[in-house]
Amino acid sequence: MVALDDFYSSDPVQAPSVAHRRSGAAIVDKGDPLSVRWDDVAAAVEEARRRAGLVVVEGIFALAEAMPELAQTRVFLDTPADLCLARKLLRKVRDENEPADEVVLNYLEHGRDTYLRHILPTMRRADLVLDGILPARASALAIHRQLAAQEGR
Repeated sequence: MVALDDFYSSDPVQAPSVAHRRSGAAIVDKGDPLSVRWDDVAAAVEEARRRAGLVVVEGIFALAEAMPELAQTRVFLDTPADLCLARKLLRKVRDENEPADEVVLNYLEHGRDTYLRHILPTMRRADLVLDGILPARASALAIHRQLAAQEGR
């Protein structure tokens, strides 16, 4: 698996940036696909292909225009915004010890706009759109059926 979260630029001077909510310091805008080091993503995908028959590229920008045309099957997980926010809130508070109000304010100020501008429009590039409310097993079965159908072409 290639996780796009591992390929964000760390330099707010070279990548799109926003002001950190508390400190005001410039930080990389992880809500902008231009913050991803796409050449490094392409190299990682090619390396993963050499080692495995199936490579999954995971991340909010996996279907972005900037994503190298390396995918044979593109899947969009269509999850309602309230569920996305709830999951992110749990992850940020529990795993990253961020204050809940900061997570919610960040979503209201940046996250929702990011979704509408950069993520939702990529659904049209998907070969398969899955209901993000369904259990993971159901999604995995749908992906398996899609891959089997493509192999049968």
